[in-house]
Amino acid sequence: MRSLVLEAYSGQTDPKDHLLYFNMKMAISAASDTVKCRMFPSTFKGAAMAWFATLPRGSIAKFRDFSSQFLIQFSTSKIEQVTMEDLYDVRQIERETLKQYVKRYSNASMKIEEWEPQACARAFKNGLLPGKLNSKLSRKPVHSMTEARARASAYILEEEDDAF
Repeated sequence: MRSLVLEAYSGQTDPKDHLLYFNMKMAISAASDTVKCRMFPSTFKGAAMAWFATLPRGSIAKFRDFSSQFLIQFSTSKIEQVTMEDLYDVRQIERETLKQYVKRYSNASMKIEEWEPQACARAFKNGLLPGKLNSKLSRKPVHSMTEARARASAYILEEEDDAF
């Protein structure tokens, strides 16, 4: 098997993301259940390695059980889901550039955009300060954050040109 390069998991980030990425790499390598059980600990460091060291010898029989124990152990590190109410609370701050707002809003909306693209776009518009983009979005609404970002990009360039 070619060498597997994965960022080490320390227990500080979402364990689901780490497991998903690990499983993807293992699927590409067509790794067996046994190989996955042996390789998974090599992706640990810090708290994750300390946790693994406490597992009783021979207590891991199947990767499904191992990954379940891993997810349970680090469940408090998982990323909080953003709700639509949370997105409607994201507002452009006075003196915040449109570029800064778009970036901050996009980061907040990443986890739910796929599920409710129109609602995310409405919440984006709702959080904008009064101005050219807000007026344009009132006259011609967008239906997704992809459209909202595309529409905002022209206004960001204009805002940046005006800043010089």
